Amino acid sequence: MNETCHHCGFRYEIQPGFFWGASYINYAFVVAIFAVETTALYLLGAMDTIWLYILSPATCIILLPVIFRAGRILFLHIFGGIPFEEEKFESEKIEA
Repeated sequence: MNETCHHCGFRYEIQPGFFWGASYINYAFVVAIFAVETTALYLLGAMDTIWLYILSPATCIILLPVIFRAGRILFLHIFGGIPFEEEKFESEKIEA
Protein backbone atom coordinates (compact mmCIF):
# COMPACT_ATOMS: atom_id res chain seq x y z
CA MET A 1 0.00 0.00 0.00
CA ASN A 2 1.23 3.48 -0.79
CA GLU A 3 2.24 5.57 2.21
CA THR A 4 0.81 8.80 0.79
CA CYS A 5 -1.70 9.87 -1.85
CA HIS A 6 0.03 10.86 -5.08
CA HIS A 7 -2.59 13.58 -5.72
CA CYS A 8 -2.85 15.40 -2.39
CA GLY A 9 -0.03 13.97 -0.27
CA PHE A 10 -2.40 12.63 2.43
CA ARG A 11 -0.70 10.12 4.73
CA TYR A 12 -2.92 7.02 4.80
CA GLU A 13 -1.78 5.47 8.07
CA ILE A 14 -2.88 8.24 10.40
CA GLN A 15 -1.28 6.60 13.44
CA PRO A 16 0.64 3.35 13.97
CA GLY A 17 -1.73 0.40 13.82
CA PHE A 18 -4.59 2.49 12.42
CA PHE A 19 -5.76 -0.22 10.03
CA TRP A 20 -6.07 -2.94 12.68
CA GLY A 21 -9.74 -1.96 12.89
CA ALA A 22 -10.17 -2.66 9.19
CA SER A 23 -9.79 -6.36 9.97
CA TYR A 24 -13.26 -6.28 11.56
CA ILE A 25 -14.73 -4.90 8.33
CA ASN A 26 -12.82 -7.53 6.33
CA TYR A 27 -14.19 -10.21 8.63
CA ALA A 28 -17.75 -8.96 8.06
CA PHE A 29 -17.21 -9.06 4.28
CA VAL A 30 -15.88 -12.62 4.41
CA VAL A 31 -18.74 -13.82 6.62
CA ALA A 32 -21.30 -12.21 4.32
CA ILE A 33 -19.76 -13.70 1.17
CA PHE A 34 -19.41 -17.12 2.79
CA ALA A 35 -23.00 -17.11 4.10
CA VAL A 36 -24.58 -15.95 0.85
CA GLU A 37 -22.58 -18.33 -1.33
CA THR A 38 -23.08 -21.33 0.95
CA THR A 39 -26.81 -20.70 1.24
CA ALA A 40 -27.18 -20.23 -2.52
CA LEU A 41 -25.25 -23.40 -3.32
CA TYR A 42 -27.19 -25.38 -0.74
CA LEU A 43 -30.58 -24.15 -1.98
CA LEU A 44 -29.68 -24.83 -5.60
CA GLY A 45 -28.75 -28.36 -4.62
CA ALA A 46 -26.01 -28.37 -7.20
CA MET A 47 -23.29 -29.22 -4.75
CA ASP A 48 -22.75 -32.12 -2.40
CA THR A 49 -21.87 -31.33 1.18
CA ILE A 50 -18.11 -31.77 0.78
CA TRP A 51 -17.98 -29.39 -2.20
CA LEU A 52 -19.91 -26.82 -0.22
CA TYR A 53 -17.14 -26.75 2.38
CA ILE A 54 -14.41 -26.58 -0.23
CA LEU A 55 -15.85 -24.07 -2.71
CA SER A 56 -17.04 -21.36 -0.31
CA PRO A 57 -13.70 -20.80 1.47
CA ALA A 58 -11.90 -20.99 -1.89
CA THR A 59 -14.01 -18.11 -3.19
CA CYS A 60 -13.17 -16.01 -0.13
CA ILE A 61 -9.46 -16.75 -0.59
CA ILE A 62 -9.62 -15.76 -4.27
CA LEU A 63 -11.43 -12.51 -3.39
CA LEU A 64 -9.05 -11.73 -0.51
CA PRO A 65 -7.14 -8.90 -2.28
CA VAL A 66 -10.41 -7.16 -3.15
CA ILE A 67 -11.84 -7.65 0.35
CA PHE A 68 -8.61 -6.40 1.93
CA ARG A 69 -8.59 -3.16 -0.05
CA ALA A 70 -12.34 -2.56 0.30
CA GLY A 71 -12.10 -2.99 4.07
CA ARG A 72 -9.25 -0.49 4.34
CA ILE A 73 -10.96 2.05 2.10
CA LEU A 74 -14.22 1.79 4.02
CA PHE A 75 -12.41 2.03 7.38
CA LEU A 76 -10.45 5.07 6.19
CA HIS A 77 -13.61 6.86 5.08
CA ILE A 78 -15.52 6.04 8.28
CA PHE A 79 -12.83 6.63 10.91
CA GLY A 80 -10.21 8.65 9.05
CA GLY A 81 -12.45 11.64 8.45
CA ILE A 82 -11.92 11.62 4.70
CA PRO A 83 -15.02 12.63 2.77
CA PHE A 84 -15.64 11.25 -0.69
CA GLU A 85 -15.60 14.17 -3.13
CA GLU A 86 -17.48 13.05 -6.20
CA GLU A 87 -16.59 16.21 -8.16
CA LYS A 88 -12.87 15.40 -7.97
CA PHE A 89 -13.53 11.79 -8.89
CA GLU A 90 -15.57 12.78 -11.95
CA SER A 91 -13.02 15.38 -13.09
CA GLU A 92 -10.19 12.81 -12.84
CA LYS A 93 -12.21 10.31 -14.92
CA ILE A 94 -12.77 12.93 -17.63
CA GLU A 95 -9.07 13.90 -17.76
CA ALA A 96 -7.89 10.30 -17.99
